[in-house]
Amino acid sequence: MQLSRTLALSVLCGALALGNPFPAQAWGSHFEQVRADAVKGDAKAQTALGNMYHDGFGVEKDIAKALEWYRKAVDQGYGEAQFRLGHEYSTGHGVTADQEMAVKLFKMAAAQGHGAAQFRLAECYLAGLGVQKDSFEALVWYKKSADAGHLNGLLKMADFHYREKEWPQALRYYEKAAEQRSSEAQYVLGLMYLQGQGVDADDKKGARYIMLAATDDKHIAAKAVYGHLLSKGRGVSKNPDLAYEYLSDAAEKDDVEAMFLLAEGLYSGEINLPGSDLVAAYSGESVDDVLKQEAKDWYEKAAAAGDSRARYRLRERY
Repeated sequence: MQLSRTLALSVLCGALALGNPFPAQAWGSHFEQVRADAVKGDAKAQTALGNMYHDGFGVEKDIAKALEWYRKAVDQGYGEAQFRLGHEYSTGHGVTADQEMAVKLFKMAAAQGHGAAQFRLAECYLAGLGVQKDSFEALVWYKKSADAGHLNGLLKMADFHYREKEWPQALRYYEKAAEQRSSEAQYVLGLMYLQGQGVDADDKKGARYIMLAATDDKHIAAKAVYGHLLSKGRGVSKNPDLAYEYLSDAAEKDDVEAMFLLAEGLYSGEINLPGSDLVAAYSGESVDDVLKQEAKDWYEKAAAAGDSRARYRLRERY
């Protein structure tokens, strides 16, 4: 029996474990729909029902019932349920932690091509959790996970080939991860193209990848690099105002490299300080003086954070 689009959404919500932003009554009719299919023996619906009990979608959260429905789907050999139940045994959530049982379930799901289960199985082999530690076997399962399109597997294999300087393989995995909007993959690809590392140098392509990574508010390093590119006009049109926006955002989040680059750009005049003309008019100083004073403040912050370049600049310029 095929799940309806509504039921598929329930599966997704459970799998992502995003929390429940909607009141239970809003999910009530969906819950009854899922439950009806689950009672009829549909493994997908049973897993969806387990997810709903697990996360409290449309019903009061009940881990014991979630596990009960996962087990029913596991008995039918359904990979997603095997993975979900394996995760519960791995974390000891609702059951006594049992790493060997977790590995057994991960193996069952992994054998069906379940990318997340393959990744977790690789992690178990790498750490020796529930199975004898085996780095080679871990790599085998990381690769299977990556080839199944699982993002964490793609990043793991990309990083592995990058460390080994196996550039074509690293590039292929990073590109696949970037297609899934991984800011980390986008960032590394950007640096590879900017530096000509394993690829022909291409500033425009590098800047584009860095820009994409910088849209992730948590990727501070990407913001710093993109701000610097904007200040220099490297691979992108020079934009002193936008350069300040990106670099100051990263610097204010305690990124030391951003502090130094922001100071450098302000001192050279390649970065604009918003309102610097008004400050200059009020204080009677020149705009250049205002920028240099702001640069000094950021040099001092970078130096206090341990940046030797900033300490040198302070001795050299002030």
